[in-house]
Amino acid sequence: MRLVAKKRLAAFQLDVDVEVGNKILVIGPNGSGKSTLLKCVAGLWRCGAGGRWLYVPPEPQAPKRMKVRDYIKLLEDALRVKVRTDLFGVDYLERKMGELSSGMAKRVMLAVAFSTDMPLALDEPTAFLDAAWRRRLLELVDSREPVIVATHDAELIEALSRWDLLELAGGRPIKVRRSHVGS
Repeated sequence: MRLVAKKRLAAFQLDVDVEVGNKILVIGPNGSGKSTLLKCVAGLWRCGAGGRWLYVPPEPQAPKRMKVRDYIKLLEDALRVKVRTDLFGVDYLERKMGELSSGMAKRVMLAVAFSTDMPLALDEPTAFLDAAWRRRLLELVDSREPVIVATHDAELIEALSRWDLLELAGGRPIKVRRSHVGS
């Protein structure tokens, strides 16, 4: 697939036009454009690209007073999907989102994302997860396509080393490696 995204944000300019497969690992330093690229791909920003990808942010964002059950229902209705809470052990449905640890809230978001059949744009997906849930994420993400993962997580980068790799710096590709996995 072709990843094309051009976006100007104040002094920053994202300019990506690369050919990649269906499993892409995006790496680069802070401020290199990883999150901007994922938001462009998901159509959250106008960038000359974008489609029906589901963007999952690095930090869970949900109404703090809403019960997990109600939040999931809201997302089920919006995405027209039945969320499989068992995917990430979300068995705390009566708790309020604001009462959850960051890891528990992240598991809610990931359960929703992996319950869809939408292409996934995962921004720092291992953030806030303990070792057991990181392993579960790896199982699920590796069996999924198309998917784009942006991360700094060295363990995740190593685990996904056979995926196509896009390295960004200053909003531009500095390295593209085609692994032909999932292409």
